[in-house]
Amino acid sequence: ERMPTVQDKACSDGKYTGEVDDKGLRDGNGVTEYSWGGRYEGHYKKDKKDGKGVERGRASTYDGEWKADQKDGTGTNAWKNGRRYEGAWKADEISGEGRWRWADGRSFHGLFKADCPVKGTLVDEDGVVYAVTYSGKVDIGNEALKPATRTKLASPAQEDFAKAAQLWVKGIEAAASLAPLAEKVAELEAVAKKKEIEEKKHAEVLGGLDAKLSEAAKADEIASKVFHGLDEQAKKAEKESSDKVSKAEKTAQEVVDKANKESSDAIAKAEKAAADIIAKANKEKDAAIAAAKKQADGVIKEAEAEKAESTSKVRKASADARSKADAANKTCQAKKKAAAEAKAAADKVRKEHDKADKELKDANKALGDQKKAHDAAKKMLEDAESELKGISSKKNRPSVALTASRCQSPSGPRGDSDAEAPPPIRRPPSFDAGWR
Repeated sequence: ERMPTVQDKACSDGKYTGEVDDKGLRDGNGVTEYSWGGRYEGHYKKDKKDGKGVERGRASTYDGEWKADQKDGTGTNAWKNGRRYEGAWKADEISGEGRWRWADGRSFHGLFKADCPVKGTLVDEDGVVYAVTYSGKVDIGNEALKPATRTKLASPAQEDFAKAAQLWVKGIEAAASLAPLAEKVAELEAVAKKKEIEEKKHAEVLGGLDAKLSEAAKADEIASKVFHGLDEQAKKAEKESSDKVSKAEKTAQEVVDKANKESSDAIAKAEKAAADIIAKANKEKDAAIAAAKKQADGVIKEAEAEKAESTSKVRKASADARSKADAANKTCQAKKKAAAEAKAAADKVRKEHDKADKELKDANKALGDQKKAHDAAKKMLEDAESELKGISSKKNRPSVALTASRCQSPSGPRGDSDAEAPPPIRRPPSFDAGWR
């Protein structure tokens, strides 16, 4: 059974063109263009590389057998730096019988295990053959790798082997020189295969279109037959309809004539009855108009009288309101003037009060200064009196008494009975309060 194919299907590692299974997984032959630039062309099984396939990477190309996405079986890996391996692989490692070529022309033919040479034959760059062994984990890719043991072989059979090995190396070199051409051929084959797939798709599409066109032609033929039968039925129906229309037109004309006669009689009767009704209505209308006019004249007179009375009342009320408004305006102006005068008087009183406060403060200050001077004079008199008493006691003179009235004058230590006392200070009404 042929597997379905897909074109440029997105997958986990790039884009795939080829066969798929019923779940859409890669299964069968196909090509994957890796997102990192590599390419695989070969067989898949359950979305994994399995069977024969060629994978081109950045540094090398592998052509051989695969199993579950790993190199497994027989295959050849050629590196771009000149190294090459042909032989057995196991689980993505060189393992089993194979032959290795270094870039300098030397080659090893023998047994490998886990990517390491074990034992075999080494042909150096001069064509000399050695039986060699290697020990432990060694890197076969190392150009300076030395065997653990080496024994030179010189038998005719070994010489033939060396020639065969050299021919194999030359064949590899020739193949390497043809590698760019091989890659170009592979690309052309891939393009041709892709084109073949596209042509197959186009052929399938064209086949489907041909089938649809055939079905459409059959449907058109059936429709033509149906339309022919419908045309015959339409012609028959048209004739029957024409006969029925003629009969209906005749019957309708008879009905119309009868209706026209009955309509004419009814119109005449209706016109007569309408004329009587119009005459009666005109008479009743004239009477109603006269009564309405009379009633309207009375209503107009009453309305004019009420209007005149209302106008007089409104004018009187307006004049009274205007008089009251004028009086209120005058009162308001007078109140505004009085308020302005009261404000001016208050400002004047405030200024006088501020002036009086200032004078009071000055008077309090002067009184304080005078009190200090009075206290000083009193002390001087007391000191003088004390001195006089001392002098009197020494000279046995009667003591000089100083009256309290003389103490009011700071005229000197001896005093003068004829001296005038200082005039009393006249205090303003608020002096006591300020003094306190």
